[in-house]
Amino acid sequence: MDQIRKAWRRIERWVDSEPELPPVQEMFNPPADPAEIDAVERALGHSFPASYRASLLVHDGQVETGSVPPEWLPYGMYLLTLRETVALWREERAFENERFFDEMPEEDTGESDRIRDFPTVTAAGRLPIAQNEGISYMYLDLVPGPAGDSGQVIYTQNECSFSVAGTGFAGFLSRYADLFERGVLRYDAETYACVVPADEQDSWEELLLQPSTERGA
Repeated sequence: MDQIRKAWRRIERWVDSEPELPPVQEMFNPPADPAEIDAVERALGHSFPASYRASLLVHDGQVETGSVPPEWLPYGMYLLTLRETVALWREERAFENERFFDEMPEEDTGESDRIRDFPTVTAAGRLPIAQNEGISYMYLDLVPGPAGDSGQVIYTQNECSFSVAGTGFAGFLSRYADLFERGVLRYDAETYACVVPADEQDSWEELLLQPSTERGA
């Protein structure tokens, strides 16, 4: 998908321009094997949206360095590999099975028309693609609310609150590349060691808000 490849090239140029970040080849993995993607889809019981599959054919997440990879996504998150996606998805399913739903925090999305409510924050139809472990998580939402889009990108603001970052992964990645190019986002190496809004008055919710007409499954 051309939109995905173009967005990744723009992000790679931004990475190359940041002296505090490793080179692109040391930050992002090579493409995933299509056969591995197929195997992961079978393991999850869901198919990835076309745009995310296209992204995996550019980079299979970030390089696993033995420590936390560079945090360049919202709220200090980094992009998961296929292996990490499966592991986290299975961990969430095991946690749900281990505890009764009425013992777990219920969602409070504030965007319930776009994000479906469940007894638990996690759901089998939400595929984890990024995380700041124990703090923030990003999902491909295959079980959206009635006004949402299947494959929309959602992320946690806290342990039980979601926001929408894009109607599809292609739209999200392109918009994110645009925020880098316009200098709206910057990499803060000294204080946070992650990407933050350049203007402290800006919130992630405002920067990532997508027009309802945008498409990019």
